[in-house]
Amino acid sequence: PHIPESLTCLASICVVVHNQSVPPAVVNAVETTVLNLIDDIFCWPLTIKLAEAMAEISPTFPSLIQSFQKKMLNTISFALCAAPFGSGPAMFASGYHRKRAISSGGGPPMFAPAAHRPATNQVTPSEQQEKVVLALRMLRMYNFDLITLGEFVRDAITNFIDDESPTIRKEAALTCCKLAIDEPPETNPNVFVDSRYRDPDLDQFPLVHFNNNDDYMQYQDRQVQTGDCVLSEILERLLTAGLNDPDPDIRLAIFASLDNRFDHSLCFSDKLSYLMTAVNDEDRRVRGVVISILGRLSVLNCAGVLPSLRWTLLQLLAEMENAIDSRQIETAADTLAALIQ
Repeated sequence: PHIPESLTCLASICVVVHNQSVPPAVVNAVETTVLNLIDDIFCWPLTIKLAEAMAEISPTFPSLIQSFQKKMLNTISFALCAAPFGSGPAMFASGYHRKRAISSGGGPPMFAPAAHRPATNQVTPSEQQEKVVLALRMLRMYNFDLITLGEFVRDAITNFIDDESPTIRKEAALTCCKLAIDEPPETNPNVFVDSRYRDPDLDQFPLVHFNNNDDYMQYQDRQVQTGDCVLSEILERLLTAGLNDPDPDIRLAIFASLDNRFDHSLCFSDKLSYLMTAVNDEDRRVRGVVISILGRLSVLNCAGVLPSLRWTLLQLLAEMENAIDSRQIETAADTLAALIQ
């Protein structure tokens, strides 16, 4: 039977072995034990105990980090979409898989040994919401530096930006902002892995080999173009939510998360149009954040940004001049102050 406390115990042992001066034989024995237990650890749905244990165990054995990352991604993907990581956009977007995730509580992974699979129990909507929120937070906070996540964010996580739950919408938006710009995994410079060719269980990665430097440069250019396209699609979903979400706190969280990492992508005219519309948001906090973003972008694309900012300045001055109550004057003054800063 699955005993959550066993994960805590295992994590404590790993931390002690890592921090204390113990014989190498003991370290090797513990590492071998953890390696043998990986499948058993991750054959259960995502829980807080699992998340906490992995946060402690992963740094103790660098040689196992990649295995932990693969298994954790599969567990998170199953909790969110009822499909293993790397399944492709068709499976992630399927309502059928979303229903399976809800009915099964987000697990267990389909590739887990049958003997280790727990009985499927119907979960309540509140329990499912907690699992989705936990999965989104783990995806955002866990270090997946060896695996590229851009396509997964685009194909799976952006679907939750339109969820009925404000909590899920906010967590999904924050996760997308955090992971939209992805560092490529560390690989041999002459051997590359395309995420589209991953096996469902991520145990094997078919490799793409290059015979000369020209082939490598062409492949790298395609990868950059693909990454830019993925980022553009994610940004469009985020900006749309930043304009249309009924919750001002979510709109604020989205725009506040668009830091200078996104500046070169936000400078394009199609993205600037979203920001120019958001300048008129009813929430003064959102307006202030959007104007600060436009201020950053004016350095990179002054021809595209400054005319709109000048028009906004004239509009605010006209509103202050023609305002009929103090609230209108205060609102215009706040926006004007943010614009001047």
